[in-house]
Amino acid sequence: MTGNITALERDGDFVFLRDLYPEEEIPTVLKMTKKQFGKILTDWEDKVIKLKPKEVIIIYENDQFTIETIN
Repeated sequence: MTGNITALERDGDFVFLRDLYPEEEIPTVLKMTKKQFGKILTDWEDKVIKLKPKEVIIIYENDQFTIETIN
């Protein structure tokens, strides 16, 4: 079974996101702090839910997650 279902797990001060049904042999797991997760959720609402762009890019650089969109 494949799909785009994401699992969220919390362990201490960290949040882990992963594909529930990964197609990769070694699945990707995204690890971030609770603070980073809160910011990315706020940015997602402001930049994705409200604006409905055609493309969304999440960038991780210098210990920060940013969301870029393309209309």
